Amino acid sequence: MRILTALLVAVFGSACARTPAPPPDVPVNARFGWVGSGCFAIANSMLTDGTPLTVVALGDRSSVVDVRVIGRGTPERNCPVRAAAATAGGDLSFYALSRPIEVGIGIVGPVDRLADGIDVNGDKRTDQFTRCAASEGISYGVWTNGSYVGKAFWSGYEYLGYDLESDCPR
Repeated sequence: MRILTALLVAVFGSACARTPAPPPDVPVNARFGWVGSGCFAIANSMLTDGTPLTVVALGDRSSVVDVRVIGRGTPERNCPVRAAAATAGGDLSFYALSRPIEVGIGIVGPVDRLADGIDVNGDKRTDQFTRCAASEGISYGVWTNGSYVGKAFWSGYEYLGYDLESDCPR
Protein backbone atom coordinates (compact mmCIF):
# COMPACT_ATOMS: atom_id res chain seq x y z
CA MET A 1 0.00 0.00 0.00
CA ARG A 2 2.83 2.42 0.82
CA ILE A 3 4.46 1.71 -2.55
CA LEU A 4 1.18 2.39 -4.38
CA THR A 5 0.69 5.65 -2.46
CA ALA A 6 4.26 6.77 -3.19
CA LEU A 7 3.81 5.94 -6.87
CA LEU A 8 0.54 7.91 -7.09
CA VAL A 9 2.12 10.93 -5.37
CA ALA A 10 5.08 10.81 -7.78
CA VAL A 11 2.87 10.54 -10.88
CA PHE A 12 0.40 13.26 -9.87
CA GLY A 13 3.15 15.52 -8.53
CA SER A 14 5.08 15.44 -11.81
CA ALA A 15 1.89 15.93 -13.83
CA CYS A 16 0.98 19.03 -11.81
CA ALA A 17 4.48 20.53 -12.11
CA ARG A 18 4.43 20.44 -15.92
CA THR A 19 3.07 23.41 -17.83
CA PRO A 20 -0.08 22.33 -19.65
CA ALA A 21 0.14 21.99 -23.42
CA PRO A 22 -2.08 24.21 -25.55
CA PRO A 23 -5.28 22.63 -26.86
CA PRO A 24 -4.53 20.47 -29.92
CA ASP A 25 -7.09 22.32 -32.06
CA VAL A 26 -5.18 25.65 -31.88
CA PRO A 27 -3.23 26.02 -35.15
CA VAL A 28 0.50 26.64 -34.81
CA ASN A 29 0.22 29.89 -36.80
CA ALA A 30 -2.30 31.21 -34.25
CA ARG A 31 0.25 30.64 -31.43
CA PHE A 32 3.51 31.79 -33.07
CA GLY A 33 4.48 35.07 -34.69
CA TRP A 34 7.46 37.31 -35.27
CA VAL A 35 8.47 40.47 -33.45
CA GLY A 36 9.98 43.28 -35.49
CA SER A 37 10.66 46.81 -34.24
CA GLY A 38 8.57 46.24 -31.14
CA CYS A 39 5.54 45.00 -33.07
CA PHE A 40 4.13 41.44 -32.82
CA ALA A 41 2.77 39.99 -36.07
CA ILE A 42 0.66 36.83 -35.89
CA ALA A 43 -2.09 35.08 -37.84
CA ASN A 44 -4.47 35.57 -34.91
CA SER A 45 -6.88 38.50 -34.71
CA MET A 46 -8.33 37.42 -31.35
CA LEU A 47 -5.60 38.63 -28.95
CA THR A 48 -6.76 41.13 -26.35
CA ASP A 49 -5.04 43.67 -24.13
CA GLY A 50 -3.10 41.85 -21.41
CA THR A 51 -2.60 38.61 -23.37
CA PRO A 52 0.70 37.14 -22.09
CA LEU A 53 3.42 36.17 -24.58
CA THR A 54 6.75 34.45 -24.29
CA VAL A 55 9.24 36.06 -26.67
CA VAL A 56 12.57 34.61 -27.68
CA ALA A 57 14.50 37.80 -28.41
CA LEU A 58 16.99 37.18 -31.22
CA GLY A 59 19.34 40.13 -30.89
CA ASP A 60 23.07 39.87 -30.33
CA ARG A 61 22.31 37.45 -27.49
CA SER A 62 19.15 35.37 -27.41
CA SER A 63 17.00 35.64 -24.32
CA VAL A 64 13.52 34.60 -23.21
CA VAL A 65 11.29 37.50 -22.17
CA ASP A 66 7.74 37.57 -20.78
CA VAL A 67 5.63 40.42 -22.21
CA ARG A 68 1.97 41.33 -22.67
CA VAL A 69 -0.07 42.67 -25.55
CA ILE A 70 -1.01 46.30 -24.83
CA GLY A 71 -3.27 46.80 -27.84
CA ARG A 72 -3.54 46.71 -31.59
CA GLY A 73 -0.49 47.83 -33.50
CA THR A 74 -0.73 51.46 -34.54
CA PRO A 75 1.87 54.12 -35.39
CA GLU A 76 0.89 55.93 -32.15
CA ARG A 77 1.95 52.86 -30.20
CA ASN A 78 5.30 52.77 -32.02
CA CYS A 79 4.11 49.77 -34.01
CA PRO A 80 4.43 50.48 -37.74
CA VAL A 81 1.69 48.47 -39.38
CA ARG A 82 2.83 46.91 -42.64
CA ALA A 83 0.42 46.40 -45.51
CA ALA A 84 -1.35 43.05 -45.09
CA ALA A 85 -0.95 42.36 -48.79
CA ALA A 86 2.83 42.57 -48.41
CA THR A 87 3.00 39.94 -45.67
CA ALA A 88 2.79 36.18 -45.74
CA GLY A 89 -0.73 35.34 -46.84
CA GLY A 90 -2.10 38.73 -45.81
CA ASP A 91 -3.65 37.18 -42.67
CA LEU A 92 -1.47 38.86 -40.06
CA SER A 93 -2.66 41.00 -37.16
CA PHE A 94 -0.26 43.42 -35.47
CA TYR A 95 0.01 44.12 -31.74
CA ALA A 96 2.01 46.52 -29.57
CA LEU A 97 3.96 44.95 -26.69
CA SER A 98 4.58 45.97 -23.09
CA ARG A 99 8.37 45.95 -23.63
CA PRO A 100 10.37 47.10 -26.64
CA ILE A 101 11.91 44.09 -28.40
CA GLU A 102 13.71 44.70 -31.68
CA VAL A 103 13.53 41.21 -33.19
CA GLY A 104 12.30 37.81 -32.04
CA ILE A 105 9.67 35.11 -32.10
CA GLY A 106 6.60 35.39 -29.89
CA ILE A 107 4.50 32.53 -28.53
CA VAL A 108 0.93 32.75 -27.23
CA GLY A 109 0.06 30.19 -24.58
CA PRO A 110 2.10 27.96 -22.32
CA VAL A 111 5.63 26.78 -23.05
CA ASP A 112 7.85 24.55 -20.96
CA ARG A 113 10.83 26.42 -19.48
CA LEU A 114 14.01 24.35 -19.47
CA ALA A 115 17.40 25.17 -17.95
CA ASP A 116 18.84 26.15 -21.34
CA GLY A 117 15.78 27.51 -23.18
CA ILE A 118 12.19 26.52 -23.87
CA ASP A 119 10.31 23.54 -25.25
CA VAL A 120 7.33 24.41 -27.45
CA ASN A 121 6.20 20.92 -28.48
CA GLY A 122 6.40 19.01 -25.21
CA ASP A 123 9.28 16.66 -26.10
CA LYS A 124 11.41 17.84 -23.12
CA ARG A 125 14.19 19.11 -25.43
CA THR A 126 15.29 22.69 -25.97
CA ASP A 127 13.99 24.04 -29.26
CA GLN A 128 16.01 26.31 -31.57
CA PHE A 129 14.82 29.74 -32.75
CA THR A 130 16.34 31.31 -35.86
CA ARG A 131 16.18 34.37 -38.05
CA CYS A 132 18.04 35.14 -41.23
CA ALA A 133 17.94 37.60 -44.13
CA ALA A 134 16.23 36.12 -47.19
CA SER A 135 15.93 38.09 -50.47
CA GLU A 136 13.44 40.87 -49.50
CA GLY A 137 12.80 40.16 -45.83
CA ILE A 138 13.53 38.26 -42.66
CA SER A 139 12.83 34.54 -42.32
CA TYR A 140 12.00 33.19 -38.85
CA GLY A 141 11.91 29.55 -37.71
CA VAL A 142 11.36 27.30 -34.72
CA TRP A 143 13.13 23.96 -34.94
CA THR A 144 12.59 20.92 -32.73
CA ASN A 145 15.48 18.77 -34.03
CA GLY A 146 18.21 21.41 -34.22
CA SER A 147 18.59 24.58 -36.30
CA TYR A 148 17.77 23.99 -39.97
CA VAL A 149 17.42 20.22 -39.46
CA GLY A 150 14.39 18.79 -41.24
CA LYS A 151 11.29 20.93 -41.49
CA ALA A 152 10.67 23.85 -39.14
CA PHE A 153 7.96 23.36 -36.50
CA TRP A 154 6.87 26.94 -37.34
CA SER A 155 8.16 29.50 -39.82
CA GLY A 156 7.29 33.09 -40.62
CA TYR A 157 8.43 35.80 -43.00
CA GLU A 158 8.65 39.55 -42.48
CA TYR A 159 8.50 41.24 -45.88
CA LEU A 160 10.62 44.40 -45.92
CA GLY A 161 10.31 45.30 -49.59
CA TYR A 162 13.96 45.80 -50.43
CA ASP A 163 16.78 43.50 -51.44
CA LEU A 164 18.89 41.94 -48.72
CA GLU A 165 22.00 39.86 -48.95
CA SER A 166 20.72 36.44 -47.94
CA ASP A 167 22.46 34.75 -45.03
CA CYS A 168 20.04 31.83 -44.63
CA PRO A 169 21.54 28.34 -44.77
CA ARG A 170 20.52 26.30 -47.78
